[in-house]
Amino acid sequence: MFVFKIIAIVIITTLIILILKEEKREFSYLLTLVVSLIIMIFLLQQIKVVINILEKLIDSSKLQLLYFDEILRIIGIAYIGEFGAEITKDAGEITLAKKIEFATKLVIMIIILPILINILEIILTMIP
Repeated sequence: MFVFKIIAIVIITTLIILILKEEKREFSYLLTLVVSLIIMIFLLQQIKVVINILEKLIDSSKLQLLYFDEILRIIGIAYIGEFGAEITKDAGEITLAKKIEFATKLVIMIIILPILINILEIILTMIP
């Protein structure tokens, strides 16, 4: 089971980090980063499976989900931004984490703007 593997990795890493924090604090941060990246790689593989299933469902239902790609990009950016911010917070760099969160929100807004403009144009054509 996928979840149990991740939980086991996190618990073992946490125990090692607790030991390392006493002697080598900088190694504990490095270990946190490395294990977080490994877990993210595992999760990306699972996310790819979910995306493939969603694409097949949309294709088989013959629905045209207009902004499906943009929605997936927004979700991906949000998760990656949160991941980066949390790692940065773990390292004690809260100010930098806030910058990551801000940048993530800005990129999402840039992706959403054309969609919002398109929706507004449709609404304006309906108003006499």
